[in-house]
Amino acid sequence: DRQGSYPVLKGFKSAREEADYILQEIKDLLEQGYAYRDIVVIARMRKQLNMLKEALDKENLPSAVITRTDMEFEGDEVRLLTMHAIKGLEYQVVFIMGLNNQVMPYLSYSDQEDQSIQKSNERKLLYVGIRATSKLPKSEVLQEL
Repeated sequence: DRQGSYPVLKGFKSAREEADYILQEIKDLLEQGYAYRDIVVIARMRKQLNMLKEALDKENLPSAVITRTDMEFEGDEVRLLTMHAIKGLEYQVVFIMGLNNQVMPYLSYSDQEDQSIQKSNERKLLYVGIRATSKLPKSEVLQEL
């Protein structure tokens, strides 16, 4: 029931290639009139966000890794949050980075039943990330990994 563009699924050969794509998309969005604070990048793991933060810093694009304990949204900067921290928040543009079998679903149990529960929880977590967008960014045609 939401308005906007369909989500775009892109495959990347490396985390660097993905970061370069996100950087270029952010630059394009800024040229279209979006503010830094309209844009959020979410990931399953904080280390993914820290890597992107370094790339944004090199490009002199203001950004902040925001944790659930430090939910400060005062400045005009690209927000970088984990999927757990995004709960209940909504942004104009949402990038979900690093969705691959090594990161999500995160399965730490060897028991099949426990893994089934973990997979269900990971689906819910991904849904939280997807729900964080109020309008999806316009981009290329949907591609499969």
